[in-house]
Formats: sequence, C-alpha cells, structure tokens
Amino acid sequence: MKNLIDILKKKDSFYFYRITPETKIDQLLQSAEGNSWQSFYIKGEDIIDKATFLNTWSKAMNFPDYFGNNWDAFDDCILDLEWCKPTPRIIIYDQPEKFAHQDPDEWETVIDVLLIALGYWAKTATPLYIVFQTEDQLFEAIAKLN
Repeated sequence: MKNLIDILKKKDSFYFYRITPETKIDQLLQSAEGNSWQSFYIKGEDIIDKATFLNTWSKAMNFPDYFGNNWDAFDDCILDLEWCKPTPRIIIYDQPEKFAHQDPDEWETVIDVLLIALGYWAKTATPLYIVFQTEDQLFEAIAKLN
C-alpha cells in the first residue's frame, strides 16, 4: 500500500477523498501519527441518522462538553478544533453510505458543513482532510487514493 499521507501532502486542493474497504485503517492511522498528523476514525457502521452521526463524530473527535448535538454546534466545533493539536488532521469515515442512503436530506447537510470546514482549514497551516472508506457508487465521483 502506498503511503496515503504522503499522497495527501502532495495534493494542492483540499476536498473529500476515498479509499477502498480493503485499505488497512490501522496502517493509515499509524502513518498519520508518524507524520505528526492528528487522525480521527469515524466508525460508520451504526450511523443511520442525524443523532447517531453527531454522537459518533463528537465522541471520535473529542468535542467539548458544551457540544449541543445539532448542526450549528457541529459546524462550530469542526471550524474550531482548538482542543486538537496544531497539526494537519485527517478524518477517516468508514461506511458513510449507510447514513447517505438512509437519510439523503441530512446527508446533504453533512456534506455542506464538511465542505465549509475543508475550505476553512485549507487556508491555515493545519489543513483538514476527509477520507471516506467506501466503494459505494454514490461516492464514485470522489477522488480515489488507492
């Protein structure tokens, strides 16, 4: 497997990327750590609605206790990240298709909020990358890294 962190370092744009389900997440997380990146792993197997999405992401990313479990609070936290290390960050979200297919309207909100965050962090010294681990055809237009 190519070092995906090295591939991301060479990207001149910050957008969504995807990897195949065969990609070893542990290796990717270790690679991120070895490059002094902060990594977050979102287990999407149980994310089927807004509530489970917000709960899973807030736990995985260690959102502050004041997180309000709504889209505005999610937006605020994903644009803040002051509790995180001041390094590049990568979020790996496996099985995003479960939520995307279950609730397309709420999924659209997810994409809107995350795109704003990607744009914001792209202008800083601590970029944010979001990598979906999926082969679902809903995601086939997203650049594949492996």
